[in-house]
Amino acid sequence: MPDTELEGLFGTEEAKAAYNRTCEWIFNEPEPGYTPPLVDKSKAVTACMELENLIQDPMIDQAFKSLPPSLFDARILTRFPDLTQSLWSLGNQINAQAVMESHTRVPQAILDEADGLRDRLFEMVKYHFGNEPAIAQLLTELRRNVGYMDLAKDLERLAGVVEDRKEDLVHDKRHYDENCASDARRLAREILKSLNATDTDKIKKAHLYQRIWKFTAFYYAEIYQTGRWAFRNSPVAERFVTMASIVRKSSRKNKPANSGDESPNKA
Repeated sequence: MPDTELEGLFGTEEAKAAYNRTCEWIFNEPEPGYTPPLVDKSKAVTACMELENLIQDPMIDQAFKSLPPSLFDARILTRFPDLTQSLWSLGNQINAQAVMESHTRVPQAILDEADGLRDRLFEMVKYHFGNEPAIAQLLTELRRNVGYMDLAKDLERLAGVVEDRKEDLVHDKRHYDENCASDARRLAREILKSLNATDTDKIKKAHLYQRIWKFTAFYYAEIYQTGRWAFRNSPVAERFVTMASIVRKSSRKNKPANSGDESPNKA
């Protein structure tokens, strides 16, 4: 059943209905073992809408529906539009909240200490455990993060690794000290306190957004890969394009001639 508190995040009746349909299944399934592309999520919504329009073509729709379940889960076709609608609606709210929080000043002394400790713990974990798949995945995710909220979350996650692997780290006299994990958690709390970001609703919203994003990106990849295969002997295959390609094309089209690099990921 939908979380009624989270349901209130979706302003329009259409968005609420999409979210309610999504909740009928998304909290009951494990997250896919898929790493979404490094793209601006707000622009990824446009790519998803383009893919939606493509699979509504009667010929393409029929081809997908004729595939056996062992090759393609037909539920993806009905779930995908609802995920896109939910991602767009919730993303707008989170970006609006981020604009509000950007005017909140975290004390510079806390930021300097937090940045320094995050970098030290990151390098320590990378040096000792970077070849382990789970740790490598974590480090990849940490590299993408920007902003105060991400800094706090990074400190919490790195503190968890340090605490779990303390016996392997105590001999690293250069990077490790007995208080580094507790200091990381302390600084994370200080940042969140400055942002007033510890309330339950905000945390639930962020978790929901990430879950919806991961399923949306995974379903996009499933449709893309299946479409390329199903129409491999037809020019139709070229109409299936990766999410990253569409986002990059959109960014180039909208980018002023004298602008710098593309901005970091949003929401």
